[in-house]
Amino acid sequence: MVEEFMRKPLSFVALLALALLACKRGPPSGGATGASPAMTESYPSKNGLITVHYPATFIAKTVGTSSIVLARNLTGGLDEALAFVPIETPISTEVHEFARVVGAAEVKDLNSYVETSSLPATCAGKPGIETIGTWHSSRGTLTYVRKACHFIHNGHGYSIAYSVPSTVAAEEEPTLHAIREATQFNR
Repeated sequence: MVEEFMRKPLSFVALLALALLACKRGPPSGGATGASPAMTESYPSKNGLITVHYPATFIAKTVGTSSIVLARNLTGGLDEALAFVPIETPISTEVHEFARVVGAAEVKDLNSYVETSSLPATCAGKPGIETIGTWHSSRGTLTYVRKACHFIHNGHGYSIAYSVPSTVAAEEEPTLHAIREATQFNR
């Protein structure tokens, strides 16, 4: 299935949407406190390319063959999610082309998605492309900020994306960024 992310117009963002809906089941966590969160939990991808490290306030789940989704509830009935897609054999190892193809598949089903920037960035310590945009919940009542990093490492393709309600983005993004940067590359 991981290869299908590159070969079919499969919507990766459906993973985030499902995670955000599934996140409603657990108790709310406290918001970020400004201090770096303790990355006490680890979750390896089924294809062995990465291990995700994250705070205990998140839940992890494998989606498809090797994608990992982390999600958690926030106070006020809000939620946030991260998705990690390690692709063993990407259709392109040129980072701009990889980011273009994967990024388009990821956002095609996001309600009213608007990309606000796409720039070179360092993603989990690797050179890549970071895209930033916004999208609306299915009812249109909540705006999410979405940040995605696409990059190539040792011939494998990676996408790490998160969505967070815009009303708490400033408070929550440091934790989401810290989780992204704590990604461990195994091969």
